[in-house]
Amino acid sequence: MPLVDERHRVIAVDDVARVLLLRLDGRTERRDLLGALTCEVREGRMSIAVDGEELDTARQAAALENLLDYHLGTMAEHGLLFE
Repeated sequence: MPLVDERHRVIAVDDVARVLLLRLDGRTERRDLLGALTCEVREGRMSIAVDGEELDTARQAAALENLLDYHLGTMAEHGLLFE
């Protein structure tokens, strides 16, 4: 599912971005976004792997934090987040 930003640039949307975008309503807090990503992994709809190997639970949590930071930063750069 591609998006177009305010400068008419096409933005690729991966599974993580899709999960986040569906919840960015101005009321959802960061911990809830992280919880949604964690649920996607737990339910098997998304996996977290490095070099083809799935991460253990502790490393998944850190990886999801990093993915959340990355995607929120990217969305902000493209003008998809507003205060």
